[in-house]
Amino acid sequence: NDGAPPTPASPTSPPQPGTPVPGSPGNPSPDNLPPPPPPPPPLLPPTVNEIPAGLPLPQPLPNPAPAPFVVPPTPDVNPPQILLLQDNTASNTAVQCGVWQDPGALAVDILPDGAQQDLTDTIMVVYSALVTGTFGVLNTAQVGQQVVEYSVVDDAGNVGSATRVVTIVPQDELPTENIPSSCTVPQCEDPTFVFDCNGVCAPAAWIGDSWCEDGSPNSSIVSGQSVNFNCEFHAFDSGDC
Repeated sequence: NDGAPPTPASPTSPPQPGTPVPGSPGNPSPDNLPPPPPPPPPLLPPTVNEIPAGLPLPQPLPNPAPAPFVVPPTPDVNPPQILLLQDNTASNTAVQCGVWQDPGALAVDILPDGAQQDLTDTIMVVYSALVTGTFGVLNTAQVGQQVVEYSVVDDAGNVGSATRVVTIVPQDELPTENIPSSCTVPQCEDPTFVFDCNGVCAPAAWIGDSWCEDGSPNSSIVSGQSVNFNCEFHAFDSGDC
């Protein structure tokens, strides 16, 4: 130092108003930055404790009740039974041209539970030969055998049946008071015709001609009536039916 006075330091200009000073609150340095705010919590469903008071709590859905077990009914597969009344020789014999009285029958159906159902009033009766123009009058004009068929159907559709065979005997073999004095054995006008099972006169040549004449729509027609030889008296159309 040569004794000259020291050079005064150049004065520092004061900061201008509004200029931030490093490290001041308005201009923080990287070292004193505040930590970032924490992330918001995830949205969760409300718990029981968060449900407002007074509201009903959610109830779990009840389990569906199991369907009750139903025992299926026992099917009815047994046909009804038919009991022929007075099924004996005396009742099943008629004299030629006489009047034969049907003794009748009873019908009962045994149900699966053991109960019995009376079906007598629903019995259907079919005669192999009828007096022409009548219903339910057995034709006794011809000596031989006639068939009476009984059938009944139960509620399940099962069919029960029974057969009665009536024997027609000549007048001199079985005297009876039922024979009228004017009784004559009816005959067909054409000598080549015979009575069928229903009293219809039809050609005798149609019996055993390899075509079943059973009174159905496929049978031959005589005088507007179907011919029926399908009965025991005509040997079931001589084997054609």
